[in-house]
Amino acid sequence: MKLLYVTLFLLISNLLSSQQVIDLCLNKNSEFTYTVTSSVPNTTFYWELGKEQLYGQKVIIDWTEYGIGTYTLTVFGIANGCRSLTLRYTIIVTECSTIYIPSAFTPNGDGLNDTWFPIGDGWEEIEVLIFNRWGELIFESHNPKGFWDGTYLGKPIIVQNDIYVYKVTWKGFGNPLQAFYGNLTIVN
Repeated sequence: MKLLYVTLFLLISNLLSSQQVIDLCLNKNSEFTYTVTSSVPNTTFYWELGKEQLYGQKVIIDWTEYGIGTYTLTVFGIANGCRSLTLRYTIIVTECSTIYIPSAFTPNGDGLNDTWFPIGDGWEEIEVLIFNRWGELIFESHNPKGFWDGTYLGKPIIVQNDIYVYKVTWKGFGNPLQAFYGNLTIVN
């Protein structure tokens, strides 16, 4: 009896590294197609995601059905009675990371629009710096729930009506650090 050795190589075409990060945002496609290829024809592919078993060369996964978390996606192939090594990929599904930076506020004590801070979801970290027209730092925060009430360096002195410069550096979950610069108008 002659033994047949088959070397089976697998490649998932749209996963270039062993880890993928997915942001789950409203109105954003959360359905991903994973396709595997083999060096041997007629390979049967077996996928596993948690306790779910999937079969075929191509699987489509809608990550909204799984929710936020870390998942392991594995696949192996069998051809001519030989099994390939199992490929393992970590999929990190995070909440949507968004930021909106208001351009003005009115710290006049009327209870409407009296404080200023970027608005959003899914922040891993944030730094907010406000400068006056001479480049002097007049407010700083690293707290995602913090806000500026228009005071000068936290003292009970409201700054004058003017245009100020902000620098907002933030990192959404699973995203790179980003910096935004802009103008902020105070109207009392």
